[in-house]
Amino acid sequence: MTAPTPDPLAPFRTRIGSRGDAIRWACVLEATAPKAGNVFPGRPFRDLGYADFVVAAEIAAEMLPNRDFSIGERIGLTVDRTLERCHTNVNLGIALLLGPLVIADERAGKETHAGQEADAGQEAGAGQEARVGTEVGGGADDTGGLGADPRRSADRALSPLGVAPLSPATWRRRVREVLEELTPADSRRIMGAIASAGAGGMGRVEAMDVYDPTTRHDDLVAAMSLAAGRDRIARQYAAGFADLFDEIVPVVAASIGQTRDVLAGIASAHVRLLASEPDTLIVRKFGADVAVEVCRRAGDVDPNDTEAVEAFDRDLRSFDAFLRAPVGGTPDARLNPDARLNPGTTADLIAAALYILLRQPRSAEPEPPAAVLSPNRSPNGPSR
Repeated sequence: MTAPTPDPLAPFRTRIGSRGDAIRWACVLEATAPKAGNVFPGRPFRDLGYADFVVAAEIAAEMLPNRDFSIGERIGLTVDRTLERCHTNVNLGIALLLGPLVIADERAGKETHAGQEADAGQEAGAGQEARVGTEVGGGADDTGGLGADPRRSADRALSPLGVAPLSPATWRRRVREVLEELTPADSRRIMGAIASAGAGGMGRVEAMDVYDPTTRHDDLVAAMSLAAGRDRIARQYAAGFADLFDEIVPVVAASIGQTRDVLAGIASAHVRLLASEPDTLIVRKFGADVAVEVCRRAGDVDPNDTEAVEAFDRDLRSFDAFLRAPVGGTPDARLNPDARLNPGTTADLIAAALYILLRQPRSAEPEPPAAVLSPNRSPNGPSR
């Protein structure tokens, strides 16, 4: 009988005692992986370094699970405090993605914990107290750091069972509920955070312009739906995070499993995703033609060839150098001579995928889309 393949994420899952821990690990692992064109240790941008991402991860881990605040305040405070500490936009996309995921996780955890307590009571009545104590984990609650006083830790420990690893169906349902329940106050707070962070390449639009002080941004999902065609993070809000669950999470899980290494798997997933669809930050800042060329070059790096690790590493370094070279001839480059091709949206989506993977057992990981794992990918993105 063949022994099961070790799970590279297992050492991290076993050390996660709260949602704050899962946020911290997801953000730090994503920032540490040597992803082409992104910041990682030893590869800073002019105004942004690896230490900024570590600081931002700590702020997100403190604020996003804090139940003292609404979702709008959690996201807004995460962005505001990061700007105060780092003086630049480090984690707007990550905060936008993780906010609904963390609250969906909270709700499912509360539901499951209530069910565990009910089951425990029934079993205890049948004389099975000892087994119940073991299964429920001693009755630890699921407020998980989601405590009212951040000084006591914004995230009290979860039970040893992790309190309710969510199934894919539960993730989807809970995230949709969170988005449906966004209030006008939440929407205004989040849109204000987007404006204050100065998200790259946003430009001006006729309807629901984030920078228009005369517009009341009372419906975040409607605003995100208008932006969905030009921003992949907005697309998540517009479609209930279906793209994240269907396209991103499976590729990240498969890449980590194939490489048997978390950081190498993240870097591999990053290339696969860039080959499958243009990064929308690059599209907004440099135009569709440049983004499609990035897709084409990412497609030349074949992470599927596990027998040619040295060749993959060489090709990845070459791709990284291409992305970091000064870009001329585009509006963003003319305004900023130091402009580089930073596939930041794809990186943010990977951080969100890592949070999901760290909060669920390996058996729940979905199968990746075959087209994304194929070495023969179209430089124009997916055929759909």
